[in-house]
Amino acid sequence: MGALLQRRNPGVTVRTGQGYCRHVHPLSDLLSIFKPVKIESSDAHRITPARAEDQVKKALASIEQADLIPGFHLVKEGIRDQLKDRDRTRASIEEDGLSPEGLVYLLASNVANALLCSGQHHVYRGVLGITGKELLAAFTKSSEMMVQCGVHSQQDHEREMQSLKREIAEIG
Repeated sequence: MGALLQRRNPGVTVRTGQGYCRHVHPLSDLLSIFKPVKIESSDAHRITPARAEDQVKKALASIEQADLIPGFHLVKEGIRDQLKDRDRTRASIEEDGLSPEGLVYLLASNVANALLCSGQHHVYRGVLGITGKELLAAFTKSSEMMVQCGVHSQQDHEREMQSLKREIAEIG
């Protein structure tokens, strides 16, 4: 993707980050790929990859047990699949400054968004089925929790909700 953008835009340098994308639509919001890569320092207080993964797994279990996100059972496996990449998990916590809970909410919203935009959970164009409605509830609650955790602003939440609603109306 970076090479394609550089060919289309001579003189533009494309850099990518190491953590999970905070944007719901990484392909439509290309600004995220211009994020510079941070150079890791040798601080003694850094979280090790295993420790970061354990913290996120603990947060995942806590959020699931507290039943904070409706439809969580639909996104849980997608979150676990993404957490298998320990380097991205560590980078999101250490370099991007996300809390383990914030990362779980971010991943839940990304997974729910991807599933909703697939069209597989529509009854017909613009109308969600039962699982689609659960996924929309999971996305909404996850996005609201990201605002509470400081992952993104209320304006980001509202923009992403409007964007997702437009996509739902067009897909199916």
